[in-house]
Amino acid sequence: MTYRKAILSAALMAGIGFTTPAYAIASADVPFVGCKSDGQVGPQDAPIGKPKAVAISPLLAQRLAYYKASDGEGVLGPRGWYCFGTYGSSGSNLYVTPMPLKFADLFSNSWKGISTHGIQISVSNGDTSGRFEVAQIIARVFPAHSAFVKRVIAEGVEPPASFPYGPYPADKLTYRNKETVEYVTPPNTEGLGTKSFLIKDDNPIDGVALLTGDELSLTQLSVRLSPEMSDLLPVIIQQVEQDSIQSASSGSATASGQNATPESCAKLGQAYAYHGDTGTSSCVPHAGAQNVPPETSDALPNGIIESPAVR
Repeated sequence: MTYRKAILSAALMAGIGFTTPAYAIASADVPFVGCKSDGQVGPQDAPIGKPKAVAISPLLAQRLAYYKASDGEGVLGPRGWYCFGTYGSSGSNLYVTPMPLKFADLFSNSWKGISTHGIQISVSNGDTSGRFEVAQIIARVFPAHSAFVKRVIAEGVEPPASFPYGPYPADKLTYRNKETVEYVTPPNTEGLGTKSFLIKDDNPIDGVALLTGDELSLTQLSVRLSPEMSDLLPVIIQQVEQDSIQSASSGSATASGQNATPESCAKLGQAYAYHGDTGTSSCVPHAGAQNVPPETSDALPNGIIESPAVR
């Protein structure tokens, strides 16, 4: 057996897939692109950031950039595209498109949405008015957290019919765990992909929905790319999942008293507390706040088998 064959055999036994040298596992920086935004307290300038290290080959990195507004999550997208964000107490949205969006359209009731290629990443806060959007998605694809939906319905603000249970019939779902589901909404159909400003057309919409935090906030990514860019889809989706893991780890560290600041506590929706006896600080729930109790149901939507959490 030659050296090359031996390496290939060992890699296959280890479960490592090979495609082309351009997509071999590596790490490279992609440029940071700051996005202007507008929302509850007015226009926000585009932030300035450092290049983002991504576990991809340098050749693939040449086709990508990392887009982020001052509020909300960032997302990888094709290099050279345009972006704009919106934000408010309910959460945030970031749109990345090949052509500039008309800012006025984003705040117009007559705007129908993105009818071509585009990316949208949205965060809906589970402890503000964003809880209604969170409950709608939980009812569709996160049955282990159905108690959250019941609590929202019990408020009496929205009728039960606003929270239909069960997956969209045509969606293809791949569960990574009980709080993370990747999806594909087929062309010209309603599904998780169209629970965004991407209008259904002749191309599918790929993405991922994730629940994070004790309050159960929702991060949802919706992506529609041209066929020649389809190889970027798994990279974009997996980076959102990785960012979510890192964000959750950071939040847990802060909540437990590590490097807590007034700003970091505000992001968690908690109060900043300085402990003079120990010289430490931590984030604590506001007076009267109630945490969402954990739910332990192993249920998944009918006919859906949970895939391994580790790829």
